[in-house]
Amino acid sequence: MVMKSCFIRVSLALSALLVGLESSTKAAPFTPGHLVVLRVNGTSSAAQSVDLVQFNTFTPGQSGSVIVSLPSSGSGPLLTQSGNNNTQGALTLSADKTHLVLTGFNAPAGTANVAGTSSSSVARVVALVDASRNVNLTTSLNAYSGQSITAAASLTGNPGSGLWTAGTGPGGAGANGIRHTTIGSSGSGTRVVNPGGALQQPRVVQIVNNQLYFSDNDQLRRTNVPLPTTSDVATSNVTTTGLAQARGFVFFDHNNNGVLDTLYVADQVLGLVKFSSEDGVTWTWRGVEVGSFTGITGVYTGGGFELYVTTGNAVTAGNQLRRYVDTAAYNATINTGGTFVTLATAAPGTIFRGVNFTPVPEPQPWGLTASCLGLLFSLQLMRCRLPRHS
Repeated sequence: MVMKSCFIRVSLALSALLVGLESSTKAAPFTPGHLVVLRVNGTSSAAQSVDLVQFNTFTPGQSGSVIVSLPSSGSGPLLTQSGNNNTQGALTLSADKTHLVLTGFNAPAGTANVAGTSSSSVARVVALVDASRNVNLTTSLNAYSGQSITAAASLTGNPGSGLWTAGTGPGGAGANGIRHTTIGSSGSGTRVVNPGGALQQPRVVQIVNNQLYFSDNDQLRRTNVPLPTTSDVATSNVTTTGLAQARGFVFFDHNNNGVLDTLYVADQVLGLVKFSSEDGVTWTWRGVEVGSFTGITGVYTGGGFELYVTTGNAVTAGNQLRRYVDTAAYNATINTGGTFVTLATAAPGTIFRGVNFTPVPEPQPWGLTASCLGLLFSLQLMRCRLPRHS
């Protein structure tokens, strides 16, 4: 009877531990597989507050739900963006897909001409948002002074992990370009890409297959060192024609063979531009769906490339989040004249900019946890079996 009672107590204790562990890993407010749009709440050059708004991928005419409101008042750190700057507002996913990454200014809403401020007084900041809605604003840069920080890419969301930022500014010795820093650091970082001219200014930067890519208006480029940390590395063109004012971009490996073979670029002047490749290096232009787009993400479903875009040039209020399906083969011309489905329209006075999928929860150490619990259970059972002495 004593043995049975002891076994019951051990079983109940183990069950309680497992329930507590399970509940601690289910606190993610983001809905897996849904979309997140960066919304700027104003249209002037002054600093505007920023929200992350969640939408599903299929229902037309949604209002969405605000998942995260970035801090825009108080002692900081803060993150705001200019309302009338068409380079700001990219929303990327960390390479491990556990964090959304966005950039802005450590300035309260209402700060005049925020993009023209000195970075020594108004730091440029990077925010990382995990699946449980936790916001990390510990990374700042004294860089992009008098200019905009436009995007950032990260490997993970862990402190000390590598970050690469993009921003506007002229070429030359004092250029901003792409800079490398680490999560949780301050300072100016290391410039790893020096923009070569007025049109060659990095806009959106992403890590794809452990390689750094970036748009710079009329081209898409990559660094010759996959993830550079030293000054002014060489770059190569991914595309050589067919772009005018490129912003977001999304790659696909639709065959799952490790080779990127399909590319779509959101261009604010031309529209939705398609490219294909047989080796992941040489890319061929495959047409354009005419329009004006800023943010883009997507997924290959087997029946086509399902794309999600934000319309307009990132400064016009009341723009839209739309879905578009390209059913043409990866190496065929985009099926122009296809149907865009409007999933949501920004409220008057607000602007949709970047778009991406919701982040996934960080992996939990289940193997170690199970081993420890199993050992605990075994020890307790051994204790139950030991003879009792009065």
